[in-house]
Amino acid sequence: LPFAFLLDPGFLAFPAEYSQPELSRLLPCLPREHTDAAVGDYAAEAATAVGHEVLPFLTELARRLWQDLDKTIRETGDPMPSGQTLAGGTGACRDMAELFVDACRAQGLAARFVSGYCESEVDAERYLHAWFEVYLLGGGWRGFDPRASPSATDSSPSRMDPHTRRRARTRVLTAARGSSPLCRRGSA
Repeated sequence: LPFAFLLDPGFLAFPAEYSQPELSRLLPCLPREHTDAAVGDYAAEAATAVGHEVLPFLTELARRLWQDLDKTIRETGDPMPSGQTLAGGTGACRDMAELFVDACRAQGLAARFVSGYCESEVDAERYLHAWFEVYLLGGGWRGFDPRASPSATDSSPSRMDPHTRRRARTRVLTAARGSSPLCRRGSA
């Protein structure tokens, strides 16, 4: 099963609404950092294509990003603004994660930028990777990685702790942009 959880019944379709206790915790992960109209339109088109249902929207958005953007490797620098990534049609993992976060927030979903080390062979060289997570009522934080595959997954990519060279047991090595412990800026 791609999603092993049950969404809150009020969270199946847009506009998705968080409960008041959840909203106060998630507030730092809701405002858009970039308010590029093209990104809002891109997100709205993806939502319309799937009948404004939340989970299909996330899968559709991942599919569109996989299809519409060329993947590049850029080892240094901050993520590009989401509108710049969309307009340029290319981006590194952190640029795509930034775009995905902005598109989700444009639809009212709490989302955060995440970075960590992907699991690989023990002796292989590892690189910092970025993806994003969306908070779903009934599902909690769920990771999506449009660079890894055209479909969304129900959890973050596997990660290796770069210090112990063992699989990381924590869900998030570094968290997203924002001011709360849930939304600290990652550096991928």
